[in-house]
Amino acid sequence: EPALVVVPDEGTGIYYPDWEGHTGTCLNDGNQPLYMRINNSTWLHSSLEECCDRYYGGWNKNKCMNLQGSGLWFVDYVSNKCVTDCEVGNGQTCGGLANPVS
Repeated sequence: EPALVVVPDEGTGIYYPDWEGHTGTCLNDGNQPLYMRINNSTWLHSSLEECCDRYYGGWNKNKCMNLQGSGLWFVDYVSNKCVTDCEVGNGQTCGGLANPVS
């Protein structure tokens, strides 16, 4: 019979995919759902990168690793030019966040 493992709260460095909050990243705030706590070897990871690799592959990994933008290029139809996904003012090519996290 599997043992229930309780994961300590905040500051533990334990990351889980934030599907309930739809942030597109992994969190380590200690608020992972009970099913993730019960089956921690499947859902919980010791680093942000490990969690992002597992649950947010491809270009989504860039967003997962950096809430301030992926650094990838996208078309800004308002200015009719290609810009990078980062906060305006953080570089010459930054055009704002392509998919802002609310």
